[in-house]
Amino acid sequence: METWFSAGFYFKKIEGQWFVLGATDLRFPDDVKPIGGCKKNESHPDETLKREMNEETKGLVSPLGFKQVHKEAHGEHTKYYYLVTEATQDLADPDEEIKIIEPDGQLLVVKYWRFEEFSKKVFRNHREGFNKAVVAMIMRDKTFPNA
Repeated sequence: METWFSAGFYFKKIEGQWFVLGATDLRFPDDVKPIGGCKKNESHPDETLKREMNEETKGLVSPLGFKQVHKEAHGEHTKYYYLVTEATQDLADPDEEIKIIEPDGQLLVVKYWRFEEFSKKVFRNHREGFNKAVVAMIMRDKTFPNA
């Protein structure tokens, strides 16, 4: 049976600076990961992305527009990475944190990270997906870093 992981990179410009929505947990407190998770009952990776973003942001950031930027297959498990281009709502403040308890009991802290900090701390398993999302973002917005 096929399983998958879906994650989205949502970049936002706030007062002239670029931020990335990301999360940390106690297992890897020095690493940042994109918002995402594994398939539950969904029939498509896009649906998993939507559910995970809604759950991990308590409904504050719901993806409306997104495009797949990277796919990695590992046997019957596949990772899908997306560039989120539009969302319904947003966090009120770039310093706001959302704290949730994951089903495995881990505390997850979601917030906007300055682009430079996220770039340095992105968890190694998500680095290639992040790099592809950055390239896609550069193509969309010429004010994006490295453009």
